[in-house]
Amino acid sequence: MGYNAGVRVVGIFVFVAVVAVAAPLLTALAGEERDVGKAFCERANLGVTTATEEFSLPDRARVDCLVEYPLANFAVEIDRSSKWAECIGQALLYGEDSNSIAVCALFQDSHTSDKSFVRHAARADRVISALQKKDVAIRLFCITADGVINKCEL
Repeated sequence: MGYNAGVRVVGIFVFVAVVAVAAPLLTALAGEERDVGKAFCERANLGVTTATEEFSLPDRARVDCLVEYPLANFAVEIDRSSKWAECIGQALLYGEDSNSIAVCALFQDSHTSDKSFVRHAARADRVISALQKKDVAIRLFCITADGVINKCEL
């Protein structure tokens, strides 16, 4: 494993730890993308990190949350689980445009059943896994209706 790969692994570990801590803040959300993004970004803004909500890219596209760590940056796209494909595509684009690791965070809104949420997350996970096998730097997270954040381990 080279230096860049090691830095990415450490950065991803730190990001996962922050995401796990963010769960209590997200439990009371009504399920609107903007509310989830704002709460996620506020919680990710810790001492050694900077988290910018609605970060503007040169082409005027907006990253829901750009999280900057000393070792790695993450471009987080947050969408309802039913928009899993759009979330992956935007995360990839925003990650590339911001020189960051792409993150697709799917959330379960109040209109999505547990069964549908799991189905959407499974579809997204298949695509993410295929991309990772091609060495594409992308991660997938799920935010359930009760605010639990995980790596889509449903």
